[in-house]
Amino acid sequence: VAPGVAVRSSIRNSNGSFAFANFQGTSMSAPHVSGVTLLLREAFPNATATELKEAMYYSAIDLGAVGEDNTYGMGMLDAVASFNYLANLYTPAIPQNSNLDIHLTRFNIDNYQSYCDPKVIVGYFDNSTTVPSSTVEIELGIPGGAFVTRTFISGTFGINDSVFFGMESLVQPGWNELYMTARYFGQLNEGDTINNTRFVRFWVNDETNLPYLENFDSTHVFESSMYVGNEDEQRTWDTVTVQGLNRVSNAAMMELSRYSPRNYQHDYIQTPMLNLAATDSLMLSFDLSYQLKFTGFADSLYVKVSTDCGQTWGTPLYAKGPTDLETTTKPSQNNWFPIDSSDWRTEYVNLAAYKNEQNIMVRLETANGQGNNLFIDNINVYDDRGLVGVENPSLPNFVMFPNPVDNGIVNFNKITSGIIYNISGIQVLQFYSQKSINVFSLNHGVYVVRDMESNEVYKLIVQ
Repeated sequence: VAPGVAVRSSIRNSNGSFAFANFQGTSMSAPHVSGVTLLLREAFPNATATELKEAMYYSAIDLGAVGEDNTYGMGMLDAVASFNYLANLYTPAIPQNSNLDIHLTRFNIDNYQSYCDPKVIVGYFDNSTTVPSSTVEIELGIPGGAFVTRTFISGTFGINDSVFFGMESLVQPGWNELYMTARYFGQLNEGDTINNTRFVRFWVNDETNLPYLENFDSTHVFESSMYVGNEDEQRTWDTVTVQGLNRVSNAAMMELSRYSPRNYQHDYIQTPMLNLAATDSLMLSFDLSYQLKFTGFADSLYVKVSTDCGQTWGTPLYAKGPTDLETTTKPSQNNWFPIDSSDWRTEYVNLAAYKNEQNIMVRLETANGQGNNLFIDNINVYDDRGLVGVENPSLPNFVMFPNPVDNGIVNFNKITSGIIYNISGIQVLQFYSQKSINVFSLNHGVYVVRDMESNEVYKLIVQ
């Protein structure tokens, strides 16, 4: 056994700060054994693992019943006695004293942040002394994969130094993980080689053309085309199986109901870089499900746009609190989960203010009021060419016909009550319990027809 009661250790508070506190249990006693093992290994580098264990075992201070017992084992760990036990078998090694320590402290790229086309990574070193550059090799690579190395013929590797690498060949859109390590081949003994290496994990924004769709059906939100922003490193977006939306089975969920503390932390999902062409319209649509549990818990959802790769974000184009977000009239649940089409609503956000930009990124961002779960699905960004995932007009007889229609009558096979939106997301017609409607009042172009019962959407072309 080892000390495991009232052991002082480091902790992380709920607000993210660091402190110290007393704890007990095997989580406290096991590190004592590991630490003594490390000290013995340093003093007796030729001792086997079995000999190190036996030294601690046979030199322990007996507690409880004489000899080994089920309460204390062989007794309390004694570091000095373990050392003396091994000293009878080996000559203790002289401690290695060296003033050389190559220490890679940070990168120019931050962990878990998103970047657009990063081309250079810089490693910053805080070394204890200066050595000839010819004695150092620096390697940058993907763990278990490709890597590149740099060697130096002349000059020195200084106390405060940095190394630059081009990394185009190592990164790809989405999540990337790289390591950098420094190896020393000189005559000095380096005291600590562990801090020669550092890892970094970051997101590279992809570029894609419109129309853009993410429905989370084929992959988890963290492996989707969207970047997940979780700045407080606490609870954040997840992917869950939902009901109520035909043709889909997964959605992105923000579990605000269990997000604690309620400090209105912001978490977001963010599109890739969207390339824009000259267009007359630009729209965002997404399916939303949320239930208001209590008006005092003010969950919020925002839609923001960036034109400079996420460096700055404009004034929210969409900002709703819990009352406006609610999509259902069902009895209140503590852990809301949609089960049918009545639990969902399609939201439309006009992005026309950005239609003349070269490219944009769109962010859906929650603020934690610890109210209830919020679900997002079928995120579409589209221009006047229409949405992704809308019924193909080449199969009109399954839904409506004729399609395209020439300013006349449209007949429906599946829909009896629906809403027709123009490409800007504005409602232009609504019908109830009808098998046909006259669309002579509509201008030429692409429209979206939403079935009010199933919540399915279809493309209608008026020509």
